[in-house]
Amino acid sequence: MARLFIRFTTTDFDAFRREYGANAEFRQNWGVLSESVHYGVADRNEIMVLHDFRTADAAGTFMADLAGSGVLHEFIKPESLESWLSHDMGWEPTEEAGPRKAG
Repeated sequence: MARLFIRFTTTDFDAFRREYGANAEFRQNWGVLSESVHYGVADRNEIMVLHDFRTADAAGTFMADLAGSGVLHEFIKPESLESWLSHDMGWEPTEEAGPRKAG
């Protein structure tokens, strides 16, 4: 499992929300298995999107297609765009393990 984190500042929260909501089929066609979208408590124009994919390659293809479509530049301040791709470690904390201790 690969998770893509995309963080940015939108120029128009309401327009972004409408556009994102209208494009579920696009995300599904590009392999998004699950998703969540969050906005900042202090500033709702600060957005964090999380998308899960089967593979990192699928996430990379999605991001490239999204960037190529130009839709990002309609609602996003380009200088604010950050993305990070990660793999699921498959590790779940347990009560027995407890918190990690320094040193």
